[in-house]
Amino acid sequence: MRQQGRTVIVVCTATFVALTLTPGSSAADPHSKPTLDQVQRRVEHLDRQAEQASERFNTIREQLKTTRARLSAVRADFSRQRGKVTRMQDDIAALVVAGFQGSSLGTTASLVLSNDPDQFLRTLSTVESVADTQSRMFTRYLRLKQGLDAKQAQLRDEVDAIRAAKVDMAKQQATINKKTDAAEALLSSLQAAQREKLAAQQDSTSAGQSTTTTTTTGNTPQVPASGRAKIAVDFALAQLGDPYVYGAAGPDAWDCSGLTMGAWGAAGVYLPHSSSMQYSYGTPVASSDLQPGDLVFFYSPISHVAIYIGGGQVVHAPHTGDVVRIAPMSEMPYAGAVRPG
Repeated sequence: MRQQGRTVIVVCTATFVALTLTPGSSAADPHSKPTLDQVQRRVEHLDRQAEQASERFNTIREQLKTTRARLSAVRADFSRQRGKVTRMQDDIAALVVAGFQGSSLGTTASLVLSNDPDQFLRTLSTVESVADTQSRMFTRYLRLKQGLDAKQAQLRDEVDAIRAAKVDMAKQQATINKKTDAAEALLSSLQAAQREKLAAQQDSTSAGQSTTTTTTTGNTPQVPASGRAKIAVDFALAQLGDPYVYGAAGPDAWDCSGLTMGAWGAAGVYLPHSSSMQYSYGTPVASSDLQPGDLVFFYSPISHVAIYIGGGQVVHAPHTGDVVRIAPMSEMPYAGAVRPG
């Protein structure tokens, strides 16, 4: 097993403090002592909040990449078109001058006084043609300039909105971290017997969650898979024991979508670093038709993803304080599945 994450005792206690500070909490009384059941319930609640915030942050980051690429393309296009616009401006200016001269007294007089009907019609046709060309070019110029300006403004607004959302997510995670830091101080106030009991309960829970019905060699199960799915599954299983870290995508730490992105990336299949976005990257699969390598999604809205390995089991990066491990699908509320590739 690789480096372990923080002990769940600290996280559990941190969560309890965070939530006991909220109005209406039954443990808001500073003289009351939290029970172990209360600590465990509250840590599950905060873990979910933390992972939801992390996955929303990942989604925003992926959207920002796409928006920046689009904005870069528009800027490059605008740069190429700027030369055309400049030349059009020169042409329009020349036409304006020509049109003005054609409408001058000399031209008008020559038309009126001309004794040659053919010359009169040719001159009149030239004036009308210049005016018509001038009008078309000016209209085309305005449309081009307005279209490019609108597109650039739209993308700029989109980038600003995503950046604002990213800042907001960072604030949410900072709040969670602040509560966790404050809660760690409560750990020392718990009686030693409580801490030992909590640790024993956590060890027992982890042992039960790590069991698998597949054939194993050592601590790593041998999963029946082939092709790209086998590469993805083997990659994910090779990360067992790596710690969960917000926003991490390897090589020694992961969040849920970072692990699935890395696993399928090793198989040559691109996935965005976002559980909700990954749900659109593959063929939908019914729960009864799951095969090893399929991506399984949880919660509503989707905020967690894992890799199916057979026998109702998945490998995933659960949450802060935990490590990449194998768990039963039934441990979390199922939302759907897709088959990448």
